[in-house]
Amino acid sequence: MASWTSQSTAPHRVFKRRLGLTELGFYWDGAFSGTADTLQHALVSVHPARVDDVLNPENIRKTWTHLKQQFPLLGCQLEVHLDAVYYVVFEDRLASHVQGEISYHTVSSLQEAQKFTRNAVAGERMLSDTQPARLFILNRSDRPNCFHVLLHLAHCITDGISNSILLREFMNVMSLSHTPGPLAPLEARLALAVASESLKPGARRKIPQQRWHFAIGRILAANRIKKTQGGHTLPRRFTPATNCTPASSGFTVTSFPEDESIAIIKNCRKHGLTFGNAFPVLGQVALARVLCRRFLRGEITLPEWEFRRREPMTTSSPINLRPFLDSQWLRSGGENSVGVAVGFWAFTLPFMPLGLASNLAPGDSMPTFRTLLSPDRFLLRCNIVKRQSTGLMEHPFFLEMLEGRLPERARRVKDTFLNYRRHISSGNLNVDDRPIPVSEQAKNNLVATHGGSSFGNVRNYQGSTVTVDSDVQRQVDQLIPRAYPLSNKTEPFVHLELSGVILRCRPGELYLGASTSRKQLHMSIFWDKNVYEEGVVDEWLHEVRSAAETYLLQPP
Repeated sequence: MASWTSQSTAPHRVFKRRLGLTELGFYWDGAFSGTADTLQHALVSVHPARVDDVLNPENIRKTWTHLKQQFPLLGCQLEVHLDAVYYVVFEDRLASHVQGEISYHTVSSLQEAQKFTRNAVAGERMLSDTQPARLFILNRSDRPNCFHVLLHLAHCITDGISNSILLREFMNVMSLSHTPGPLAPLEARLALAVASESLKPGARRKIPQQRWHFAIGRILAANRIKKTQGGHTLPRRFTPATNCTPASSGFTVTSFPEDESIAIIKNCRKHGLTFGNAFPVLGQVALARVLCRRFLRGEITLPEWEFRRREPMTTSSPINLRPFLDSQWLRSGGENSVGVAVGFWAFTLPFMPLGLASNLAPGDSMPTFRTLLSPDRFLLRCNIVKRQSTGLMEHPFFLEMLEGRLPERARRVKDTFLNYRRHISSGNLNVDDRPIPVSEQAKNNLVATHGGSSFGNVRNYQGSTVTVDSDVQRQVDQLIPRAYPLSNKTEPFVHLELSGVILRCRPGELYLGASTSRKQLHMSIFWDKNVYEEGVVDEWLHEVRSAAETYLLQPP
């Protein structure tokens, strides 16, 4: 795996590194109309006496420049060659403010700020190869001591954990009255910004051994993929053109009150589960309710219903790889570094749960959750997810299996981008737009029920491990503290009121996410509005919430 190389000497040093396989896949995602770009959004309040100090443009520039120096990928550029893509870091660029990196705007309400945020993700792409990271500051005319911080980032330089680290560091540095202490030499900082594939514990093996392990992992991954064919998802309009049509991203969220959030997590723990084990099952039984309702109304034909009731259902999920990577890298600061350290896998559940309602016919009454899936069966399916997750992460070739899938993914998304660019440049946009029947979508392919994540294992800013599902009171609030500066020597005067992440969907994507902050559990859905109707998505989210209330709040 390529490492950083110096291209010139001081005082204008330039460093260069080839993207790793995970990074490369995300690069080609982003090239395709900004797919997978993320936006970390925060609402910040400041003590009225300190507003001018904090919001001074010079202070914002100082903070952003320090972040670029601390995390060099923020200030990098990307170069595309015939056979590879490279990060290029100019040392003098890290130490200065570059035009276009920081933008200031004024909004008059939280709703207007949220609209700006969604437009930034859903509209024309604002990031580029020369500027893969941008900062937006939205001043609030209705609340002069409040403003919004928007960190807009290409996925090839960051992931979910990195987004949280960046927001925490931005908040802290912004609230300091002095410049933070000296940073490590640039070479040491770049050594933390390396491809995750080079940080496998097995990367210390001899090259022939590494090649054998990679080959074994690739074969094991291919065999697992063969076993996860077929499937189905929410009613949607999926056509031959879907995968080469940029997504129109939608977003919706629902939140539980504090007491219910704590009870849900505690009930998961009571049964030896994490919320992440239960989440795919909640999504599955909720989807079964959505489909039952349409079948009973005569909106799903009998052949389609018979197909759906027999198909397995697969959830694709990102995995935070930091805890599994090189221990020396972690001790050197890797766990608090900014970069891409995620993997992807899929977990399969049995066919759609119908239980006592297996003989449904149009015109029948709508079955309850417990008619479809009893509490005991619900726990059984949660444990299926748990066993698959544990079996994957404890597999001796776990990291090699994840890596084995990456070359094909990078090739596929690159081809999608190149085909789309050819169509645009030639003006030939006449592609087949006829909907593909549900059963045809699953032929020789995996149709994921949805993607999803419950914001799994993370680490707090002091370096101690925090499992998000283990203690609802310590989750994101420790990864992203609420009061700044973090130093105990100064009384906090900057407060984080709200924060969240919005992403630009992939074509055809349906992503069910969950996180907790301020002791509240939040469930969100990102989806491609070209493919899924908003009403159907809202209905599904309502059913997911109701399923959580049924199985994780009510007594058996």
